[in-house]
Amino acid sequence: MAFEYSSQNRGIDFPNPLKMHNRFLVAAFAILAIFAVALLVSVRTHLAVSRSAIVFPVVFFVALPLLAASINNLYGCLSHLRFFFGLDRPMGLARELAADGQGTSPYVEQYVKEPLRQQAIKYREPKGPITGLLYSLVPKLIYAPEPLRLFAEWQFKSGLTLIALLIGLICALIFGVPNQAGQVSYVADWTGVFFLLIGVVTLLRQHPSAQNASPDSGFLSIGGLSGLIAGVIVAPMIVSLLLPNLFNFWTTSFGLPQPSPFPHIFLFLLAGIAVQGLFFAATIAQLLPPPPTAVSVVQDTWSLSTSPSQITGEFARAMQESWNDKIPNRRYARIEPVINLNAGAGPFRAEIIEESQPVPRILNAASQEQVSPSGSRKLILALESIGVVFAFGAGLSAYLLGNGLLETGTYRGNALLYALACGSLSSYALGAARFLLLRFDFSSRLYWLELNGQYNLAKVKLGNVIQGNLGSDTTAVQVEGMTFRLWMAELHSVTFGKDAPRYILSMAGNPVVAEGLAQRLKQYTSGVATVFALNNSANAERLAANNMLADQPEKLAPPSTEETVAAMPKVLE
Repeated sequence: MAFEYSSQNRGIDFPNPLKMHNRFLVAAFAILAIFAVALLVSVRTHLAVSRSAIVFPVVFFVALPLLAASINNLYGCLSHLRFFFGLDRPMGLARELAADGQGTSPYVEQYVKEPLRQQAIKYREPKGPITGLLYSLVPKLIYAPEPLRLFAEWQFKSGLTLIALLIGLICALIFGVPNQAGQVSYVADWTGVFFLLIGVVTLLRQHPSAQNASPDSGFLSIGGLSGLIAGVIVAPMIVSLLLPNLFNFWTTSFGLPQPSPFPHIFLFLLAGIAVQGLFFAATIAQLLPPPPTAVSVVQDTWSLSTSPSQITGEFARAMQESWNDKIPNRRYARIEPVINLNAGAGPFRAEIIEESQPVPRILNAASQEQVSPSGSRKLILALESIGVVFAFGAGLSAYLLGNGLLETGTYRGNALLYALACGSLSSYALGAARFLLLRFDFSSRLYWLELNGQYNLAKVKLGNVIQGNLGSDTTAVQVEGMTFRLWMAELHSVTFGKDAPRYILSMAGNPVVAEGLAQRLKQYTSGVATVFALNNSANAERLAANNMLADQPEKLAPPSTEETVAAMPKVLE
């Protein structure tokens, strides 16, 4: 989208919802950058003293990823320093027409007309066992906007995955590890590493959009859960019996010590479950009770002595008078009535759907703070703080890992595990907080005018058509029993991101506005003239001259022959 600015409105002054989030991103950037630069300085010092080959793995696999993570946080902050919200935002409820365009689209029927006609909002039905469990625990989630529902479903699966990993790891340690002498230690350690890597991937995986979402895809599908149970019980025994030297490859080939993830893996899984719980607490606080879906409908039967296009024209003028901040309405459908003057009669249909410019729902007029129906600012702030704390843990762990390799050549397996765990938790916490902050609530009015009927053409003649010299002839349109319908609703809509799709949360009727607009249209059409009138200034002068000559007909008779001969001497003299 392009940013559109006008000095007549305050669209550019929309408050930045990521102002506080940017500060946490700067803090995370500074922490990671300090550790990355310190590690690079250590690499440079080590190169000046010795030319060990261990320097290059430290640079490419420890220092550079740490530096990239810090710059990613910095770029995220710089991308949202100013929040431009132009006149073309937020997105329309359906495809918008140009100012002089006509027509409609299937999206208008689905997302605009159907909610008004049914006076109901359609929600996606939860499918699958995992989503069914979520909606049984949080029934009000079904009334949430679709992006929030998808994100909550995805994170709920992630949380259950971490819980399943924790339970599975405990079960593996209790009865899944073989008892042969000398094998218990390394099998248990590498089982813990495997579970930790699955947890890291679970936290870092990208949540799906509405197009590619699957009800129960991922680790907790039927196949995934079956594989987890079978792996916890059987896999360690099979691996230890068939491939007893599999895990020794790590030490014999690379000269690195065995990792010792216990009890650190339990701390990671518990921390991940706690962060997931904090996210769901913030999400549940955003949920609203079942919304109102009332719509004001005016239906009447009209008889007209003029073209139905007079109604649509007056409707357009009424809409322009109600523009918010002089910003044109969003027009989703426009079908003008077609009257064929070569036919004596025929059907016609007209339709116009417009929405006023959505404006933010303001909670505090003094501070211009946007309405946040969650009241979950403290919970989101806690998520942000946790993200910065884990960023510090990731930076410190990476620095200790790289510095240990440079100074003593020893590999600290726990430092690597902590770097991965803390990095994934930091990324998840900051990302979840950003998603919850990018919620925008809007208020607008939606109008739908519909006309259906039959027209007949008639000739209207004005004047004395037998003896008179002045008259007018007009082709008049006569409409009997036209169906007039007007739907009107005050919308509460929401979007997650300024360029993201917008969804209707609730609809409220306003009978005073709807009936007032319908009365205005009816009064206007009843006052439209149907005969031809010569009411410009030139016609008025000619009509006055004609009337004067009609009152003094002698001025129109030619002079006689005697009068002409008598006047000739005077002309000769």
